[in-house]
Amino acid sequence: MAAGLIRLGEAAARIHRGESDRALAHATSGPCLQQNLVAVLEGDNRA
Repeated sequence: MAAGLIRLGEAAARIHRGESDRALAHATSGPCLQQNLVAVLEGDNRA
């Protein structure tokens, strides 16, 4: 039911590893896709 959450985790991991400064992820769950989540994630640009 929450398989789309892996997209959020991968987006966050890429930011954490420094491969990206910003990422967009979309996840859906529920039997009829009643719940949708769109997230824009940003890393801390301070070095």
